[in-house]
Amino acid sequence: MNEELVNFHSLGFRYTFISFPEFLLYLLNSCLLIPVWEELVNRVCAMIFLSRFIPVWSGVIVQSVIFALLHIDKPVLTGLFALIAFFLWYKTRSIIPSIILHSLYDIHGG
Repeated sequence: MNEELVNFHSLGFRYTFISFPEFLLYLLNSCLLIPVWEELVNRVCAMIFLSRFIPVWSGVIVQSVIFALLHIDKPVLTGLFALIAFFLWYKTRSIIPSIILHSLYDIHGG
């Protein structure tokens, strides 16, 4: 981070200019690690846990609401995204399409 450059332009915020390694870390984190973690926890673990107590489609709704509340900035959009991701997981019997969709969504910027 070039502090002099930021101070010279008096932009007032720190993350105006990021270096290439910082950008790569951002991509790795937001477009690979976070989608894998969220899909495994929210889709797989939550659905396995919820399916013990309530029917599957009720669990999908509960899981979507929980996912939307975790992303409070856009709850309706993320709730719909959670429903689509579950549908992909349910139809393909694989978590990989959901992870890819989540990564593409995060690359787009959410």
